[in-house]
Amino acid sequence: GTHECDACPDELGMQAALAAGVRRVTSSAIDPHVTTQRDIDAAVNEHAATAAKREVDAARGAAASGNDEGDPPLYSVDNELVAELKPTVILTQSLCKVCAVSEDDLKGAAASCGLHSDAPATLTEVGASIENIAAACRVPQRGKRARERFEAQLAEVAGAVAGARSSGKCGVRPSVLLLEWLDPVFDGGHWVPGMMRVAGCEPSLNSKEGSRSSRREWSDVTAVDPDVVLVACCGFDLRRNAADAAAALAVNNGDNPFARLRAVRMGRCFVLDGNKYFARPAPALAVGAALVARCAHDGDENVVAALE
Repeated sequence: GTHECDACPDELGMQAALAAGVRRVTSSAIDPHVTTQRDIDAAVNEHAATAAKREVDAARGAAASGNDEGDPPLYSVDNELVAELKPTVILTQSLCKVCAVSEDDLKGAAASCGLHSDAPATLTEVGASIENIAAACRVPQRGKRARERFEAQLAEVAGAVAGARSSGKCGVRPSVLLLEWLDPVFDGGHWVPGMMRVAGCEPSLNSKEGSRSSRREWSDVTAVDPDVVLVACCGFDLRRNAADAAAALAVNNGDNPFARLRAVRMGRCFVLDGNKYFARPAPALAVGAALVARCAHDGDENVVAALE
Protein backbone atom coordinates (compact mmCIF):
# COMPACT_ATOMS: atom_id res chain seq x y z
CA GLY A 1 0.00 0.00 0.00
CA THR A 2 0.89 3.70 -0.03
CA HIS A 3 0.72 6.29 2.74
CA GLU A 4 -2.40 7.73 1.09
CA CYS A 5 -4.52 4.56 0.91
CA ASP A 6 -7.95 5.35 2.38
CA ALA A 7 -10.30 3.67 -0.09
CA CYS A 8 -10.71 0.01 -0.99
CA PRO A 9 -10.11 -0.56 1.89
CA ASP A 10 -11.13 2.61 3.68
CA GLU A 11 -8.92 4.24 6.31
CA LEU A 12 -10.00 1.89 9.10
CA GLY A 13 -9.67 -1.07 6.78
CA MET A 14 -6.17 0.03 5.84
CA GLN A 15 -5.19 0.26 9.51
CA ALA A 16 -6.39 -3.30 9.96
CA ALA A 17 -4.45 -4.39 6.88
CA LEU A 18 -1.27 -2.78 8.21
CA ALA A 19 -1.77 -4.50 11.56
CA ALA A 20 -2.10 -7.78 9.66
CA GLY A 21 1.24 -7.30 7.95
CA VAL A 22 0.57 -5.21 4.81
CA ARG A 23 3.52 -2.88 4.29
CA ARG A 24 3.63 0.62 2.87
CA VAL A 25 6.11 1.44 0.14
CA THR A 26 5.75 5.24 0.18
CA SER A 27 5.95 7.99 2.77
CA SER A 28 5.58 11.76 2.92
CA ALA A 29 7.81 14.36 4.58
CA ILE A 30 4.65 16.20 5.67
CA ASP A 31 1.97 14.82 7.96
CA PRO A 32 -1.16 16.69 6.78
CA HIS A 33 -3.20 15.43 9.71
CA VAL A 34 -1.24 17.51 12.24
CA THR A 35 -0.18 20.45 10.05
CA THR A 36 -2.09 23.63 9.21
CA GLN A 37 -2.92 24.53 5.63
CA ARG A 38 -0.60 27.53 5.80
CA ASP A 39 2.31 25.40 7.01
CA ILE A 40 1.61 22.67 4.45
CA ASP A 41 1.68 25.26 1.66
CA ALA A 42 4.97 26.72 2.95
CA ALA A 43 6.56 23.27 3.22
CA VAL A 44 5.45 22.26 -0.27
CA ASN A 45 6.79 25.50 -1.73
CA GLU A 46 10.10 24.98 0.06
CA HIS A 47 10.43 21.42 -1.22
CA ALA A 48 9.50 22.52 -4.76
CA ALA A 49 12.11 25.29 -4.71
CA THR A 50 14.78 22.87 -3.45
CA ALA A 51 13.90 20.30 -6.11
CA ALA A 52 14.01 22.95 -8.84
CA LYS A 53 17.45 24.12 -7.69
CA ARG A 54 18.75 20.57 -7.69
CA GLU A 55 17.54 20.09 -11.25
CA VAL A 56 19.35 23.27 -12.30
CA ASP A 57 22.51 22.15 -10.47
CA ALA A 58 22.33 18.72 -12.11
CA ALA A 59 21.91 20.28 -15.56
CA ARG A 60 24.97 22.44 -14.96
CA GLY A 61 26.97 19.51 -13.61
CA ALA A 62 27.36 21.23 -10.27
CA ALA A 63 27.17 19.55 -6.90
CA ALA A 64 23.68 19.66 -5.41
CA SER A 65 23.37 22.10 -2.56
CA GLY A 66 21.89 21.24 0.78
CA ASN A 67 22.11 18.18 2.96
CA ASP A 68 20.28 15.29 1.30
CA GLU A 69 19.97 13.42 4.59
CA GLY A 70 18.55 16.40 6.44
CA ASP A 71 16.40 17.57 3.55
CA PRO A 72 14.32 14.59 2.40
CA PRO A 73 12.19 14.73 -0.75
CA LEU A 74 8.50 15.48 -0.43
CA TYR A 75 7.67 11.84 -1.15
CA SER A 76 9.90 8.81 -0.65
CA VAL A 77 9.66 5.32 -2.12
CA ASP A 78 11.16 2.23 -0.47
CA ASN A 79 12.84 0.79 -3.55
CA GLU A 80 14.15 -2.26 -1.69
CA LEU A 81 10.68 -3.14 -0.44
CA VAL A 82 9.21 -2.70 -3.92
CA ALA A 83 11.86 -5.06 -5.30
CA GLU A 84 11.03 -7.57 -2.57
CA LEU A 85 7.29 -7.41 -3.30
CA LYS A 86 7.88 -7.92 -7.05
CA PRO A 87 4.82 -6.12 -8.48
CA THR A 88 3.99 -6.68 -12.13
CA VAL A 89 2.90 -3.07 -12.62
CA ILE A 90 3.13 0.16 -10.64
CA LEU A 91 0.43 2.80 -11.09
CA THR A 92 1.28 6.44 -10.53
CA GLN A 93 0.48 9.92 -11.83
CA SER A 94 2.36 12.73 -13.54
CA LEU A 95 -0.30 15.39 -13.11
CA CYS A 96 0.98 17.01 -9.92
CA LYS A 97 4.33 16.48 -8.19
CA VAL A 98 3.17 18.07 -4.93
CA CYS A 99 -0.10 16.14 -4.54
CA ALA A 100 1.15 12.56 -4.61
CA VAL A 101 4.00 10.27 -5.57
CA SER A 102 4.88 11.03 -9.19
CA GLU A 103 6.52 9.19 -12.05
CA ASP A 104 9.90 10.78 -11.22
CA ASP A 105 9.73 9.45 -7.65
CA LEU A 106 9.30 5.89 -8.95
CA LYS A 107 12.04 5.61 -11.54
CA GLY A 108 14.25 3.58 -9.21
CA ALA A 109 11.43 1.35 -8.00
CA ALA A 110 10.14 0.44 -11.45
CA ALA A 111 13.35 -1.03 -12.82
CA SER A 112 12.03 -4.60 -12.74
CA CYS A 113 8.35 -4.09 -13.61
CA GLY A 114 5.97 -2.03 -15.71
CA LEU A 115 5.29 1.58 -14.75
CA HIS A 116 2.02 3.17 -15.83
CA SER A 117 1.58 6.90 -15.33
CA ASP A 118 -1.43 9.01 -16.28
CA ALA A 119 -2.12 12.74 -16.20
CA PRO A 120 -5.83 13.27 -16.95
CA ALA A 121 -6.90 16.89 -16.63
CA THR A 122 -10.53 16.78 -17.84
CA LEU A 123 -13.50 14.50 -17.23
CA THR A 124 -13.10 13.04 -20.71
CA GLU A 125 -9.45 12.30 -20.01
CA VAL A 126 -10.34 10.76 -16.65
CA GLY A 127 -12.68 8.38 -18.48
CA ALA A 128 -9.90 7.44 -20.89
CA SER A 129 -7.44 6.95 -18.03
CA ILE A 130 -9.77 4.39 -16.43
CA GLU A 131 -9.45 2.27 -19.55
CA ASN A 132 -5.70 2.91 -19.76
CA ILE A 133 -5.17 1.72 -16.19
CA ALA A 134 -7.23 -1.41 -16.79
CA ALA A 135 -5.22 -2.16 -19.93
CA ALA A 136 -1.97 -1.77 -17.98
CA CYS A 137 -3.35 -4.25 -15.44
CA ARG A 138 -4.35 -6.61 -18.28
CA VAL A 139 -8.09 -6.38 -17.61
CA PRO A 140 -9.20 -4.18 -20.53
CA GLN A 141 -12.85 -5.26 -20.51
CA ARG A 142 -13.22 -4.29 -16.87
CA GLY A 143 -11.79 -0.89 -17.75
CA LYS A 144 -14.21 -0.46 -20.61
CA ARG A 145 -17.17 -1.25 -18.35
CA ALA A 146 -15.88 1.05 -15.60
CA ARG A 147 -15.46 3.92 -18.05
CA GLU A 148 -18.94 3.41 -19.46
CA ARG A 149 -20.39 3.37 -15.95
CA PHE A 150 -18.51 6.57 -15.01
CA GLU A 151 -19.65 8.43 -18.12
CA ALA A 152 -23.23 7.17 -17.69
CA GLN A 153 -23.29 8.49 -14.12
CA LEU A 154 -22.10 11.92 -15.28
CA ALA A 155 -24.78 11.95 -17.97
CA GLU A 156 -27.37 10.92 -15.39
CA VAL A 157 -26.47 13.90 -13.18
CA ALA A 158 -26.56 16.31 -16.13
CA GLY A 159 -29.86 14.88 -17.32
CA ALA A 160 -31.46 15.03 -13.89
CA VAL A 161 -30.54 18.68 -13.46
CA ALA A 162 -31.50 19.71 -16.99
CA GLY A 163 -34.79 17.84 -16.90
CA ALA A 164 -35.81 19.13 -13.50
CA ARG A 165 -34.89 22.71 -14.29
CA SER A 166 -36.71 22.69 -17.61
CA SER A 167 -39.90 21.57 -15.90
CA GLY A 168 -39.80 24.24 -13.21
CA LYS A 169 -39.55 27.99 -12.93
CA CYS A 170 -35.81 28.37 -12.67
CA GLY A 171 -33.54 31.36 -12.98
CA VAL A 172 -30.00 31.54 -14.27
CA ARG A 173 -27.50 28.79 -13.59
CA PRO A 174 -25.96 29.37 -10.14
CA SER A 175 -22.33 30.47 -9.98
CA VAL A 176 -20.24 28.12 -7.87
CA LEU A 177 -16.74 28.48 -6.45
CA LEU A 178 -14.93 25.42 -5.19
CA LEU A 179 -12.13 26.26 -2.77
CA GLU A 180 -9.37 23.70 -3.18
CA TRP A 181 -7.38 25.35 -0.39
CA LEU A 182 -8.19 28.01 2.19
CA ASP A 183 -4.86 29.33 3.45
CA PRO A 184 -3.77 30.60 1.00
CA VAL A 185 -6.81 30.47 -1.27
CA PHE A 186 -6.76 28.23 -4.33
CA ASP A 187 -9.66 27.70 -6.73
CA GLY A 188 -10.60 24.31 -8.20
CA GLY A 189 -8.75 23.27 -11.32
CA HIS A 190 -8.41 20.47 -13.87
CA TRP A 191 -11.75 18.59 -14.07
CA VAL A 192 -13.56 20.72 -11.46
CA PRO A 193 -14.98 23.28 -13.95
CA GLY A 194 -16.30 20.34 -15.97
CA MET A 195 -17.98 18.92 -12.88
CA MET A 196 -19.63 22.29 -12.31
CA ARG A 197 -21.11 22.32 -15.80
CA VAL A 198 -22.32 18.72 -15.49
CA ALA A 199 -24.09 19.90 -12.33
CA GLY A 200 -25.82 22.72 -14.21
CA CYS A 201 -23.66 25.49 -12.71
CA GLU A 202 -21.28 28.19 -13.85
CA PRO A 203 -17.77 27.85 -12.36
CA SER A 204 -16.42 30.99 -10.69
CA LEU A 205 -12.84 32.29 -11.09
CA ASN A 206 -11.47 29.24 -12.93
CA SER A 207 -13.87 28.49 -15.79
CA LYS A 208 -11.57 26.52 -18.12
CA GLU A 209 -11.68 22.77 -17.67
CA GLY A 210 -8.21 21.26 -17.79
CA SER A 211 -6.42 24.32 -16.41
CA ARG A 212 -4.52 24.09 -13.15
CA SER A 213 -5.78 25.32 -9.84
CA SER A 214 -4.60 28.88 -9.21
CA ARG A 215 -3.64 30.75 -6.08
CA ARG A 216 -6.01 33.62 -5.41
CA GLU A 217 -6.51 36.44 -2.96
CA TRP A 218 -9.65 36.82 -0.89
CA SER A 219 -10.24 40.04 -2.83
CA ASP A 220 -10.59 37.90 -5.98
CA VAL A 221 -13.21 35.78 -4.23
CA THR A 222 -15.19 38.73 -2.91
CA ALA A 223 -15.08 40.35 -6.35
CA VAL A 224 -16.96 37.43 -7.97
CA ASP A 225 -19.09 36.83 -4.83
CA PRO A 226 -20.46 33.47 -6.08
CA ASP A 227 -23.95 32.17 -5.39
CA VAL A 228 -22.53 29.02 -3.81
CA VAL A 229 -19.19 28.22 -2.15
CA LEU A 230 -17.90 24.67 -1.74
CA VAL A 231 -15.02 23.92 0.62
CA ALA A 232 -13.40 20.73 -0.69
CA CYS A 233 -9.71 21.12 0.05
CA CYS A 234 -7.31 18.80 -1.73
CA GLY A 235 -6.22 15.82 0.36
CA PHE A 236 -8.70 16.45 3.19
CA ASP A 237 -11.81 14.52 4.17
CA LEU A 238 -15.13 15.94 5.32
CA ARG A 239 -14.13 16.20 8.98
CA ARG A 240 -10.89 18.07 8.30
CA ASN A 241 -12.52 20.42 5.79
CA ALA A 242 -15.30 21.20 8.27
CA ALA A 243 -12.77 22.03 10.98
CA ASP A 244 -10.65 24.20 8.69
CA ALA A 245 -13.67 26.02 7.27
CA ALA A 246 -14.96 26.76 10.78
CA ALA A 247 -11.54 28.10 11.79
CA ALA A 248 -11.31 30.28 8.68
CA LEU A 249 -14.78 31.71 9.26
CA ALA A 250 -13.88 32.53 12.87
CA VAL A 251 -10.77 34.57 12.03
CA ASN A 252 -10.92 38.06 13.53
CA ASN A 253 -14.08 37.12 15.42
CA GLY A 254 -15.93 36.45 12.19
CA ASP A 255 -15.05 39.78 10.60
CA ASN A 256 -13.18 38.50 7.53
CA PRO A 257 -13.70 38.29 3.75
CA PHE A 258 -14.72 34.62 3.87
CA ALA A 259 -17.45 35.22 6.45
CA ARG A 260 -18.71 38.26 4.54
CA LEU A 261 -19.35 36.35 1.32
CA ARG A 262 -22.96 36.39 0.20
CA ALA A 263 -23.03 32.59 -0.02
CA VAL A 264 -21.89 32.27 3.59
CA ARG A 265 -24.39 34.85 4.86
CA MET A 266 -27.24 33.14 3.01
CA GLY A 267 -26.35 29.64 4.19
CA ARG A 268 -25.09 28.46 0.81
CA CYS A 269 -21.55 27.52 1.80
CA PHE A 270 -21.07 23.75 1.94
CA VAL A 271 -18.24 21.53 3.15
CA LEU A 272 -17.44 18.35 1.22
CA ASP A 273 -14.95 15.49 1.20
CA GLY A 274 -12.37 16.91 -1.19
CA ASN A 275 -10.10 13.90 -1.10
CA LYS A 276 -12.70 11.34 -2.11
CA TYR A 277 -14.91 13.24 -4.55
CA PHE A 278 -12.84 16.04 -6.12
CA ALA A 279 -9.06 15.67 -5.82
CA ARG A 280 -8.52 12.28 -7.43
CA PRO A 281 -9.06 11.48 -11.15
CA ALA A 282 -11.30 8.52 -10.42
CA PRO A 283 -14.89 7.28 -10.95
CA ALA A 284 -15.90 8.99 -7.68
CA LEU A 285 -15.84 12.32 -9.56
CA ALA A 286 -19.30 11.41 -10.84
CA VAL A 287 -20.54 11.34 -7.25
CA GLY A 288 -18.76 14.65 -6.73
CA ALA A 289 -20.69 16.17 -9.63
CA ALA A 290 -23.94 14.97 -8.04
CA LEU A 291 -22.90 16.58 -4.75
CA VAL A 292 -22.20 19.87 -6.52
CA ALA A 293 -25.66 19.75 -8.10
CA ARG A 294 -27.34 18.91 -4.80
CA CYS A 295 -25.63 21.81 -3.01
CA ALA A 296 -25.95 24.37 -5.80
CA HIS A 297 -29.63 23.65 -6.47
CA ASP A 298 -30.62 23.10 -2.84
CA GLY A 299 -33.51 25.55 -3.17
CA ASP A 300 -34.94 23.91 -6.30
CA GLU A 301 -37.24 21.11 -5.19
CA ASN A 302 -37.43 19.71 -8.74
CA VAL A 303 -33.67 19.25 -8.94
CA VAL A 304 -33.44 17.89 -5.40
CA ALA A 305 -36.15 15.33 -6.13
CA ALA A 306 -34.47 14.29 -9.39
CA LEU A 307 -31.09 13.82 -7.70
CA GLU A 308 -32.37 11.99 -4.65
